[in-house]
Amino acid sequence: MDSILEIGPEAEQLHYAVGTILIVWWAGGVFGNATLFAVFARYRQLCSPVNVLLLSLGLANLGMTACCIPLSTTSNFIQIWIFRWEGCKFYGFFFMFFGLSVIGNTVILAVSRYLIVCRGELAQQLTFSHYRYFAMSAWVNGLFWAVMPIFGWSRYDIEAPLQTTCFVDWQRTDLSYVSYIISWFVVNFVLPLSLMVFAYVSAFLMRQEGQFADPIRNNEPLPSNVDWASQPEAHWVGIATVVVFVLSWLPYSVVFLHAIAENIGDMPPNLPIIAPLFAEITLWIHPILFLVFIKKFRSYAAMMICCRTEVEEIEINPQADNSHRTSETRRFADHFV
Repeated sequence: MDSILEIGPEAEQLHYAVGTILIVWWAGGVFGNATLFAVFARYRQLCSPVNVLLLSLGLANLGMTACCIPLSTTSNFIQIWIFRWEGCKFYGFFFMFFGLSVIGNTVILAVSRYLIVCRGELAQQLTFSHYRYFAMSAWVNGLFWAVMPIFGWSRYDIEAPLQTTCFVDWQRTDLSYVSYIISWFVVNFVLPLSLMVFAYVSAFLMRQEGQFADPIRNNEPLPSNVDWASQPEAHWVGIATVVVFVLSWLPYSVVFLHAIAENIGDMPPNLPIIAPLFAEITLWIHPILFLVFIKKFRSYAAMMICCRTEVEEIEINPQADNSHRTSETRRFADHFV
């Protein structure tokens, strides 16, 4: 492909800088997501229905970490794509597949919080099977958009100007390419962003108005899928998730808009360089959000990493009276019952 975009004589330093950043991304993604899986595997009581989505999200992030980062990192240090056309299709497919699966799972997490806070009676009826189907829908959406370029609706090609990654060819102006780009932009950026903003804003307003039922205060049985999404930290994690989504996919969306408007020549040359980097930032940010900012996960992760044998039981609603606060000692054997 003859590149429309070019970079200057600092290309060598730029390649090394991008390669170094990708190594950091890879290390953070492996450590964060592996820790998330280890916590869920060791403490089975965390495996509530809604947390199926967290595992699905971690799997998507880990998949991109394993399948995509090594190829682009190697190519950046060699300063050219070295994995031929087959490798380009492999990279483009899995980048699209896992990337859109991440988007789908984050949207469903937002919707699940909306259901738990705003539609509690419906949320209590959701089971593991429902959440598995929800997660599966995210993977099916990612698979659809990843497969289409292989079967002729657009195509994967080496990205300019660094030529060390592969993605959908956004420099073509044929109807097949433009229709794919427009459809991708609407379905995988505009619609997810709208749903996440609606879900988190609605949940926030509901809690501010005090209409969210407190199962602890009312001495009601705790639904198995309420432990994560009803915690106060979930609101801030939700805001952070929306911000991360915008940061991750806004560069590619702007690239696509330039392509749709057929003014690629006016595109800032650094934009296609940072687009794949920003799209991969979720690899390590997502596990940090859940392992650090959600108290329940943070406590169990610290217990596992520090080899502690006790953990404080995390309450659902921290605004409850002190009489509702409990702390009990649990031994390792209890976690596997």
